[in-house]
Amino acid sequence: MQQGRINECFLRIQQCIDSALYACETASDVPDEMRKVLTELEREAALARLTIEQDQQYEDVEQYLENLQRAGDRVLFASMDSGIDRHLKNYLQQAHDAIYELRHKLH
Repeated sequence: MQQGRINECFLRIQQCIDSALYACETASDVPDEMRKVLTELEREAALARLTIEQDQQYEDVEQYLENLQRAGDRVLFASMDSGIDRHLKNYLQQAHDAIYELRHKLH
């Protein structure tokens, strides 16, 4: 996959995460666990992007993408268990889908 396409995927992931973070900041009823896993997702996305941009070994990239996917799964799972705003759930679902799409394209 070309670097430009990878960057587009990460931009989409980051936009969804940023929107979800903003929704968390403006909502008063977001559980602390949701905030925690969303922050973790943001961190994993930054690490994965940095690793890919540095053109690391395939195994390194694969590990960071796997970590990112797991973080995306945790966020999505946490969103199902809580009574959070539907807009926040939508952003989380979009981020989750974009992560899976990126991982699939890189295989």
